[in-house]
Amino acid sequence: MLSKEQIDRIIDLHFSNPSFSVASLAEMLGISGSYLRDEVHRLYHLSPFTIIENYRLEKATQMLLRDLDLYTICHASGYAHVRTFRDAVRKRLGKPPSELRGRNDSESIQNLHHPRDNVVITSTGKSPVSGPEIP
Repeated sequence: MLSKEQIDRIIDLHFSNPSFSVASLAEMLGISGSYLRDEVHRLYHLSPFTIIENYRLEKATQMLLRDLDLYTICHASGYAHVRTFRDAVRKRLGKPPSELRGRNDSESIQNLHHPRDNVVITSTGKSPVSGPEIP
């Protein structure tokens, strides 16, 4: 059986790599993709893809609040293309990144929950979730 800690540790280390995927997560854990899906659903009640995307969006949102440039945010949060990043932010938060940059938009930010614990990212952009330091 997998633990949340095992999964979280690998996501924390690799989320910023655009080639990091569900398949690479399974490979790093030494398990099949179907076993990973079953275990992630058991632990989080979400798909592995959703866990990875939520983590990336959480980190991206923190950087958007710090008013970093979009290209930097996109690549630091694991998106290979700015358009894919923009679409993911708009889908999750209902606004494009350009409307969230440098703002303390607590209503939109509160729509983004931590993928594993349903912890809301605060309007200050700080998350109680541990993870790699954001540039």
